Amino acid sequence: MDLVSGSLFWHPTIHPTPSYPTVEEDLTCDVLVIGGGIGGLLCGALLAEQGLKTILIEKDTITSGSTQASTGLLQYSSDKHLSSCIHTFGETNGVRFYRLCRQSIHDLEALCARLPFDAQFHPRESLYYASCRADVPKLQAEYEALKRYGFDATYWDDQEISSHFSFSKPAAIFSNDNAEVNPVALSFSLAQFGIDHNLRIYEHSKLIRWDNEEHHVNCYTRKHRIRARKVVFAKGYETAQMTNDPNAVLVSTYAIATEPVREYTDWYQRAMIWETARPYLYLRTTDDNRILIGGLDERTIRPEERDSKLLHKSDVLLNTLKSMFPNIPDIQNLKIAYQWAGVFGSTHDGYPIIGEHPSKFPNCYFVQAFGGNGMAYNLMAAQIIRDFIIKGAHPDADMFRLYRSNENKPLPS
Repeated sequence: MDLVSGSLFWHPTIHPTPSYPTVEEDLTCDVLVIGGGIGGLLCGALLAEQGLKTILIEKDTITSGSTQASTGLLQYSSDKHLSSCIHTFGETNGVRFYRLCRQSIHDLEALCARLPFDAQFHPRESLYYASCRADVPKLQAEYEALKRYGFDATYWDDQEISSHFSFSKPAAIFSNDNAEVNPVALSFSLAQFGIDHNLRIYEHSKLIRWDNEEHHVNCYTRKHRIRARKVVFAKGYETAQMTNDPNAVLVSTYAIATEPVREYTDWYQRAMIWETARPYLYLRTTDDNRILIGGLDERTIRPEERDSKLLHKSDVLLNTLKSMFPNIPDIQNLKIAYQWAGVFGSTHDGYPIIGEHPSKFPNCYFVQAFGGNGMAYNLMAAQIIRDFIIKGAHPDADMFRLYRSNENKPLPS
């Protein structure tokens, strides 16, 4: 599956890029993780830390898939509002989901503090603005829900926004408990953390086929067999093609990274920025003083169709940035340094898809951390699957089970 294209930003920030061996013999393990992106590496690191004999294989190179196209935004607010989650799933379930998202960010911060390399994790505030006046009522309702259930959020009117930023919007929610990270630096640091706990990582080792036994799964690369008690499929958006869960939706998204700027004039606290429109724009800053802006999603994952729009989408994103921040020094001459497009996944009901297949693939687990909070969802998935394998259960697993989409009916208003 062709996941990304264009000139990607994160890999040039890593010097040198680590490399890993190829499977050259038959192997056995407790857990085999398939996929060398952020989802697979989180699973591998957390499982190895618990003393499980864990192997991770990647068909290409580590972080060569959708991880390298991530913008590294970490927010507890989902693409689906808390108020909407409550309406769809009930108060207990919806509030629990948002609290899990918030806890995942705190857990990732604590994990980053233990990693061997700097993942460029930074706590950040978030500005979530109403894209138009018609969106203000739903934004107010969302703010009221957040406050009611203890989330650290403030409601801003247009004057409050314009006093902190060089643009004005009808209204916004300004919140804490968010963060940003370098997804590729985080991935390689997780890899080394895993290796330090006896995780074995192999690149250029594609899974060709597998067969399930009662207590094991036999997985085959081109020349060798890996016999595992459990297998975790963390192949990112390719996993959706394997499970064929009707809840999953794949689109294409676009992003650019600018040349460095001298200062972030009228950009309060370098807050992450996004909006109520769907699809939405999203903006953040970087450690080397660039600006990342993305969005303009298209309902296609055909590479030729996606890539044909990259230059135009990049120009639109740059012009949008210039209109929002006209006071950044020399903004009108600011140029694009990197521009890329990639597959982006979401779900119809707004929750990630995590766990066992209900009827096929015994002894296998699936990670489909789809949505704007993909990195937080991946950590949740790693924690859930770790507990499934070690303890046999996880208290929140049922919320994210596969093939649940036809079971969830909106509650009466």
